[in-house]
Amino acid sequence: MPSSKSPIVKVSLTGAVLAAVAAGSFGVYSAGGFTAPGSTAVTAAASAEPTQSVQKSPSGSLSPEPTPEPTSPAQKMERTAQKAFGKEGAQATSEIQAPFSTSADAADMLVQHFKGGVVMYTPKYGPVAVKSGVYEHWWKQRGYSNFAGWEGLPVSWRSEKGVLYTKFEKAELYWDKANGLPRNTNVLGAKDALVIGDSQVTATSWVGLGLKQAGFVPYMFRCGGIGFVTARDGVCPSYYQGVMGGRWALPSGNPGVIYLDASGNDIYIHEDETKAREHVNAHQTQVIEQLRRMYPSSKIVFGGVVSISEAAATDKQVAHKRHVANEVARQGARETGVLFMDTADWQTIYLAEGDMADGVHLKDEAQYKLAAPFKARLRELLDLPKSAA
Repeated sequence: MPSSKSPIVKVSLTGAVLAAVAAGSFGVYSAGGFTAPGSTAVTAAASAEPTQSVQKSPSGSLSPEPTPEPTSPAQKMERTAQKAFGKEGAQATSEIQAPFSTSADAADMLVQHFKGGVVMYTPKYGPVAVKSGVYEHWWKQRGYSNFAGWEGLPVSWRSEKGVLYTKFEKAELYWDKANGLPRNTNVLGAKDALVIGDSQVTATSWVGLGLKQAGFVPYMFRCGGIGFVTARDGVCPSYYQGVMGGRWALPSGNPGVIYLDASGNDIYIHEDETKAREHVNAHQTQVIEQLRRMYPSSKIVFGGVVSISEAAATDKQVAHKRHVANEVARQGARETGVLFMDTADWQTIYLAEGDMADGVHLKDEAQYKLAAPFKARLRELLDLPKSAA
């Protein structure tokens, strides 16, 4: 499981690092921030905090000169913090840091923490304010290769009705204070489906095709080899980490359906089948209840674990495990009161010999064979007309 500690690399203000930074494009750090390359420590200290001078007005009275515009990255970051977080929130709680020096796209990013949030600076976009929880989500998600490029660098920020919104290159995020989670401003509606799943869930799999045939536009958070409990370190978070731990910034609005795909991967987390069932059930319940809080008007369909019948299976153990996982999902749906789509034995009922790529997955050309019953059963559960008009 990824560490909860931010990968901070502190930028030293003294010694050899000062000399090295001075040669760069940003200049050197001073006690109050950056100064231009070639400046001395004295001039750096002098420029740490802008001062106001006085001059005579036409009437002869003294009036202060306007505060000069910030020029160094440090000054710009401080000014942004003041605008975004207010006087109290703009009190720095860390020095300026370069946490992503080995990153391909964020090596030159500077970060500073304040009481009210975080300011991220890049030469391309300048200083951008972000809530602390959103920043934590951003850097943690980048630790998973399958999700690292989902949002991109911070571009700008805005404040509306007391909520701070941060625009990244590929998404706009905010902190959902009520749920204590990062959210995406993308608003889902009645024709949309929020989908969370494993390798059975892709845009062209029987789940993706079935959702489209049922009249929904799927928005997927999925990855092969994961489940409610099972994660792939450095590749994908588990459903629990994604939803409860904020690794995913889920969209806003209320989708017409939330399709939550049970995973056969989870049943292998313990050799003791009873312990595995209990562990998975606990995580299922928490994720479902969290989704309910986030999307109070959406219907949740909990999909079972698709399988071959145990009698027809070549690998009896795999078939048995998948049937057990399906029953754990059924139990979770019953206990939380969500809709359940039982997909046990579907690979025997609807497929022909040669349709399977392996003991678990369908061949690409056979996906449509399960898409049709999926569509029909989904519309039935949602009490929609049989036609997808």
